[in-house]
Amino acid sequence: MAPLCIVTGKFDRPAAAVLAGFCAVTAVGYHQFWTYDDLRAPGKSKGREEMWEFLKNFGLVGGLLMVAFPKRTRS
Repeated sequence: MAPLCIVTGKFDRPAAAVLAGFCAVTAVGYHQFWTYDDLRAPGKSKGREEMWEFLKNFGLVGGLLMVAFPKRTRS
């Protein structure tokens, strides 16, 4: 429902703020890359996969916060 609010422009700022909070909690709660020992290991590693998922979520947080708190321009 929140993405639909953002796309249609109705209650877009509160919906974006809620989704930003959800993405931040998801990143910290489910993508704890710092707990893996293979983060710096050569080749594929579970820690690195989780790190990219963590960063992806925080990229979404940044974009959603730009919708929730747009920069105001002076006229």
